[in-house]
Amino acid sequence: MLCMFQKCCTFAPSKQKDDNRSLILGYGVMVTQQILVLFFLVRVRVAQQKKVF
Repeated sequence: MLCMFQKCCTFAPSKQKDDNRSLILGYGVMVTQQILVLFFLVRVRVAQQKKVF
């Protein structure tokens, strides 16, 4: 019975580590997407300003 309990405990932290990695990866993807959108918006604004002048 003790051996079965130890297996259960060893699997739980690894699952939590995977969840943390997924969470960090998700934040990284979100930040990357925001940066790309920002670059796109800046290029559009610069192009619009060049047409005006």
